Amino acid sequence: MSRLSPDSLFHFTSCLSNLLGILDNTFYPRYCYEEFELTAETKSFMHNAIPMVCFCDIPLSQLMNHIGTYGKYGLGMRKEWGIRSGLNPVVYFNRNSNMANNLRQALLQFVRSNSARVLAETLMYLKPYEGILYRSGRVTKKDVRFYDEREWRYVPATRVMEKNQLELAISEDVYRRLEQLADANRKLERDETRLSFNADDIKYIIIGDEQEINQMIGKLREIKGNRYDSDTIDRLASRIITVEQIENDF
Repeated sequence: MSRLSPDSLFHFTSCLSNLLGILDNTFYPRYCYEEFELTAETKSFMHNAIPMVCFCDIPLSQLMNHIGTYGKYGLGMRKEWGIRSGLNPVVYFNRNSNMANNLRQALLQFVRSNSARVLAETLMYLKPYEGILYRSGRVTKKDVRFYDEREWRYVPATRVMEKNQLELAISEDVYRRLEQLADANRKLERDETRLSFNADDIKYIIIGDEQEINQMIGKLREIKGNRYDSDTIDRLASRIITVEQIENDF
């Protein structure tokens, strides 16, 4: 019986240099803005940027819409790596549901008892069924059905963030100021917050078109030459596919 969910988790970015940075340094979290209402009667309950690395759980044959939103450069990682590394699917909610209302009431009680931090990490895995997409400090799309993304998320543990004196969240005002946002993201680039992987964890390296294949192979040899032997580099090169292939062949 075929499964709806693939054995890969995909992360996409907007440019080749970002992808090369991930291949060179593995994943660092970045502050992503989340704004949502838990119920229809309330104003925004969450309106902060929180540190995360996001992946989608979508088959190759259905990736084109996601690529159109997030960029045509990416990695397809083995799902077993994601599970082993502590990634978790986000919890989608319908703000008109009893679940959303009950969760809001529970959270308000925690706030009043000064114990809100207990649920801080759980809140970072909430996602509305639909909403506004923010990227790079601005609104990118409205009325996005986030549920279609089947998101898995990595968020550094609260204890790790506190130990390294890093902000658990940054305000909307800081997020919208690109220089301040870049500075906050740079502070996240630490070994303790890194989401690491090795060559065998990569199933696909996705680039825009065939003209970039030779460039990508050259960069792989350049950035991984000190860590991986030539056979490993060749295996990574064999996992390169293009957006054109995904669109036409899957």
